[in-house]
Amino acid sequence: SAAEMAYRDARLSHVKNGVYGEMLIAAMVASAFSEQEPLKIVEKGLSCIPLESRLAETVRHCVDLWRKHGGFDAAYEEAMLKYGRYHPVHVINNAAIVVLALLYGEGDFGKSVCLSVSGGLDTDCNGATVGSIVGTMVGFKRIPEKWCSPLNNTLDSALSGLRELKISELAERMVKVVAENWS
Repeated sequence: SAAEMAYRDARLSHVKNGVYGEMLIAAMVASAFSEQEPLKIVEKGLSCIPLESRLAETVRHCVDLWRKHGGFDAAYEEAMLKYGRYHPVHVINNAAIVVLALLYGEGDFGKSVCLSVSGGLDTDCNGATVGSIVGTMVGFKRIPEKWCSPLNNTLDSALSGLRELKISELAERMVKVVAENWS
């Protein structure tokens, strides 16, 4: 369902692998609610995109690199040799970083986020993507306080009428909207 909703959203402004990237991540976040193993989360995301796509090939290649290499750096270097030619905010190279960070992060929130950001390229999106997947997987109470306390439970929004609000209130609003509109 998450991949289907992502498809509906992404096709308005993206094509092909851009659409598949949104579907991949949506499926990984959704599966993180019930799955505790990063590889299974990646595999569930992969199962929701066309298997013949360049993105699916990238994900499979990164899983193979993870199995082949003992550390993130070696796998990252090999992945960038193959996918580093893309624009710094392209889905292919950034998905490679996200997948490698999830696998090498081993479910550790801080390690996973730091690996994703250390890969460079689209660091804010990669960190947020990996953080949302691993954060969902481990749950809010298991995210170390050092990652949460600087935020002071506050979001400063650029949306009209929502300048500053509590992150917890926003989460409650989102749950309510989903509950009222899920069909």
